[in-house]
Amino acid sequence: MRLAPRMAFIDHLNRPDQLYRLVDVKLPGQTVHLPFFALTRSSTVAVVPMDGAESPPRLEGRRSHKTEWLLHNGIIIEGTLDLYEGIRISDHLAHRAGFIALHDCTIYMPASSGPTTVFPRVPFLALQTDRAIGTSEIDDGPMHE
Repeated sequence: MRLAPRMAFIDHLNRPDQLYRLVDVKLPGQTVHLPFFALTRSSTVAVVPMDGAESPPRLEGRRSHKTEWLLHNGIIIEGTLDLYEGIRISDHLAHRAGFIALHDCTIYMPASSGPTTVFPRVPFLALQTDRAIGTSEIDDGPMHE
């Protein structure tokens, strides 16, 4: 995905465009790279930046909330959401739509047969909150072993 000059990654994802214009894309199960692929914004659940995209800085004056997000097909994302002191996660989400930044993530993808695939140590991802089923703040230890 090519970002607009000097625009932050989350801000780019939250632009009102209906399509993300992707280049050099390999679809699941395919071996050929496509030179261009138009991805609808409404179908995008999460984006893990690649190739040097900067994660948003951790800001002073914010409190880190360890969260767990339930997505469709039983996918779970654990990650840290930074909010201003005194703001609850539910209040923040009630007044916000679009992508948010999660830091220090682990992704759990259950398989139809076999063990769950775990992607640990994802430094940053952007999650479209209106595509998640729900979320909860969790204690410090991982909930899924």
